Amino acid sequence: MIQNSLIAGTDPLDAIDEFQAIVDDIPSIVFRTPMSSDNGGPETAFISNDVERSLGYPRATINNLEDWWYSNVHPDDISIANDQFSRWQQADFKGLLRRQYRFKHKTEGYLWVEDLIRKHSSSTHHADQFVGTITVIEDLVKTREQLRQLSYILPGVLYQLRFVSRSDISFPLISAHSKKLFDISPSELTDSAEAFFDKVHPDDREPLIEAWRMPATSSPHGSLSSGLWLSRK
Repeated sequence: MIQNSLIAGTDPLDAIDEFQAIVDDIPSIVFRTPMSSDNGGPETAFISNDVERSLGYPRATINNLEDWWYSNVHPDDISIANDQFSRWQQADFKGLLRRQYRFKHKTEGYLWVEDLIRKHSSSTHHADQFVGTITVIEDLVKTREQLRQLSYILPGVLYQLRFVSRSDISFPLISAHSKKLFDISPSELTDSAEAFFDKVHPDDREPLIEAWRMPATSSPHGSLSSGLWLSRK
């Protein structure tokens, strides 16, 4: 879009302003931060205006993204979030890091959020950086908890499926009956459906993936769907 505007003769500054407006209208907090202090200081960091709409913090009041993040993550969630980051780091920052944790809204207490982070090599700043989004998922977590409570009284396996791509399928929620029906504990499926596909007949894997792929979107969050498996013995 920006490139086409420039070709059409639009002032480059107008194109930049338009791009900034688009970023600020994205319904997630967009951020960029250097991978280390050696790659630049707070002046190279960026966070979009949605941080005020979503979490109540005016962008101008956030002087250091790292300090702001550590100051507001729920104390019970910080070690888990750090462990997930450490595993990503050990994998040489490959792929996308996805984490869910509680974050303090400026005036409304803690809200569940999901962040998505990717390593980015910046030609502008001549340094590697982290870029990503933070999205409030409070309503999603409440719905998931209601499904979890319902799963205790249902005779089958109640699940919520996340489909991002053929290689990124997971079950953010799956009831404890999965242990009885598939001999797979729910914790084994939270981040990846690989253990589930190991149980599926080879002839049925592709049709199943295709069935799940159909409603998927191009969003980095993927598409979510729910269902119930029943044993037909």
